Amino acid sequence: MKKVFFFAVFFALAACSEDVYQDIDKHNEILEQSSTAQDNSGGNQPFTSAGSYESPWDFNTTVPVSYYHHTLLANFGIWVRVTPYIGLAYYDGADNGTYNTPGGGSFNLAGGGYPNLYNGGQEYGNYIQANPIVLHGIYSTHEVYIGSTIGEHCPVTPTVLNWVFNVHDIFFDMSSTAFPGGNATIQPYDQTPYVTPPNSLGVVVPPPPSATALEEQLLAAYGKVMYYKIEFGTNYNAYTQTRFAVMLPVDDVNTLDWASMGVSDFLGGDLYYSTTPSSEIVIDAQALYLTSPPNTVMQEGVWEGIPGYGDRMIETRYDPPGPDWRVWIDIK
Repeated sequence: MKKVFFFAVFFALAACSEDVYQDIDKHNEILEQSSTAQDNSGGNQPFTSAGSYESPWDFNTTVPVSYYHHTLLANFGIWVRVTPYIGLAYYDGADNGTYNTPGGGSFNLAGGGYPNLYNGGQEYGNYIQANPIVLHGIYSTHEVYIGSTIGEHCPVTPTVLNWVFNVHDIFFDMSSTAFPGGNATIQPYDQTPYVTPPNSLGVVVPPPPSATALEEQLLAAYGKVMYYKIEFGTNYNAYTQTRFAVMLPVDDVNTLDWASMGVSDFLGGDLYYSTTPSSEIVIDAQALYLTSPPNTVMQEGVWEGIPGYGDRMIETRYDPPGPDWRVWIDIK
């Protein structure tokens, strides 16, 4: 059924070459795989490999990482909106206001050009909120692939691949000054009329601060999505339930593979870094599930009753393809 559906969308939206047919086939095969990252590795070695955790992030090999967002909840009359929270993906060995990279680059975060990333006297645990993205079949966005055409490690600029799974050129926009809501403007821009997104209580909140040009450049090279805010709604602008999801959560950070950074983020998630050469930063998701307020963070792979929307589940995973890596969030 999935292949029939995707080929129908394909014929409706574009006339494509044999190469794209192969891409569609590969894409549908990925959809039919299981949800665990380890099982999806396809025999390729990940960059961070620590116990049961595997991911494509490595401070020393910052290859392009593409993001897939998928849901079929429109079939149940449910609208979904996701908001990425993007931060530094790697620990440089010290929380001192200067971010040093393996290639010799040094960024003075405390110098005033990085007010969002360097906040509260710390350079880690501070995230920049990108534009919300509506996931719904009516906009051909029930599945959105965001990948950079210029090799960005994290696709935060408009240089994204336009194809059958991203017909609206959606990217992780953190500084859309051309739109009235800045980085609170809802994507896809060409379909959804501008509104300031209300929260799950219907209260309109001010737009989050936009990234500076320096922050955008740094995150394009060394950033990743740490959380997604996920809103469930009854139409494109009426959302009544909100949850957060950790991207690729670690099963257990209390091993020699991980070390505490002594830093917590806005949700109370404690940050750890990989003691492998990858230096990847992760969130202690297991502790967060236990300590966060009720109805705040959804536990990976566990069905949860969402009032008004039935039992829902979040799954994240990665697939190592060529020429870049794909990470997924699937909202069921």
